[in-house]
Amino acid sequence: MSFSANIKEEVINKFPDDPEQQEGALYALLLTGASYVFKGRGMFSCRMDFPMAAGASFAFKLIKALYSHSCELSVITRKAFGEKRIYRCELKGEAAKIVLHNNSLISPEGVVRIHPAPDRGFLPSEQALKGFIKGAFLACGLIYEPSRAYEAQFRLKSEPIAEGLRELLGELGIASKIRPLKNDIIVYIKTASGVMDLMAVMEAASGVFKLTDTRIYKETIARTVREGNLFEANLDKTVEASLRQREAIDSLTKSGKLRHLSEELINAARLRSEYPEESLADLAARAKVSRSTFAKRLERLITISRENKSR
Repeated sequence: MSFSANIKEEVINKFPDDPEQQEGALYALLLTGASYVFKGRGMFSCRMDFPMAAGASFAFKLIKALYSHSCELSVITRKAFGEKRIYRCELKGEAAKIVLHNNSLISPEGVVRIHPAPDRGFLPSEQALKGFIKGAFLACGLIYEPSRAYEAQFRLKSEPIAEGLRELLGELGIASKIRPLKNDIIVYIKTASGVMDLMAVMEAASGVFKLTDTRIYKETIARTVREGNLFEANLDKTVEASLRQREAIDSLTKSGKLRHLSEELINAARLRSEYPEESLADLAARAKVSRSTFAKRLERLITISRENKSR
């Protein structure tokens, strides 16, 4: 099972006790995931399809808790591009009209409002808003595996719904953006903190923990790589500097110039020659002077060597 499917299962298993959260969740399922079927003689039905049996059961329980209406559960098998099962919760006839009318998705005359923007009046509290986010995620949401990317998406059928969802997420402190994709509109969250906040709103604790663990692991690896690169760069600089210093000392020794220099410079040359792989800090400690003082002495040796060669 994918990471996203696991999150949906966790959301489904925590069926909301709060009536306002139930209403918000059902409103989102109807608004973002329902389709409508019109048949002869005024027959009408509202369908909500899910890739998981538990999703259809969740919708069934919401309708039962809020309206006491019966709805049909069925399994649809589609064989295009391989066998695929769809789990359907379907409201028919008057029951469908009552539920849709109560959610302002159908007029008293029976005219269905197709993909309208979310009505904030149906989300009077934070609990209702959280329920709406849960329902929208179950209907059209996706969260990528954290090891692959920090991203959550809602795939919607109209720009008004997408803009409305983006605003509702913003009310919960979750920043999101919108982009078109073929015939759909995508509302997406592309930061680790944003995805974590989304899962926290949906009470998906296991997802928050996994993303946190993955984030810490990635940051640790990145820090180790940076430190390794920095160490290698510093090591290269140390080796190059040591080579220049020893070449200068060899040149001064061969020319006989070294023995005429000050005791401090002669001692610096001796230490560098005896300990070619040691850092400046280690050599300075041996000379019992500061690192900067010892570095200046070595630079002085290089300068004298250059002047000696130019004569």
